[in-house]
Amino acid sequence: PAVLTKAGVNVSIITDAPVIPLRYLPLCAGLAAHAGLGIDEAWKAITVNPASALGISDRLGTLEAGKDADIVIWTADPLTQIGGEAYITIVDGKIVYSKNEETYKVEDNIVYSKDGKTLIQYAIGKNRTAN
Repeated sequence: PAVLTKAGVNVSIITDAPVIPLRYLPLCAGLAAHAGLGIDEAWKAITVNPASALGISDRLGTLEAGKDADIVIWTADPLTQIGGEAYITIVDGKIVYSKNEETYKVEDNIVYSKDGKTLIQYAIGKNRTAN
């Protein structure tokens, strides 16, 4: 992938599920980064580049107000560290999973850790609400 990216090609990384399950997509991107692609390009290869290739980048692929997004906050960088777990998962503006519900709070579309640090601020579309 690094050679193609350096040549100006927008590279997309996929798995051939069910042979390689989708949950290994971050690992595949991490391996490509380790082989020379670079972390930023590896993230693009599993987010914005596939959305652009499929013609749906107006709705998906980047975190922007008005776009659809499912967000996972990890306990470790999933591209560089094996063993990281989902800490918080947000789907359609709602927290649907938390590793430990007492470790965060939500105010005005900002998720804070128990010690008050901002974990993520996210935009909610006009038909969505946060809880």
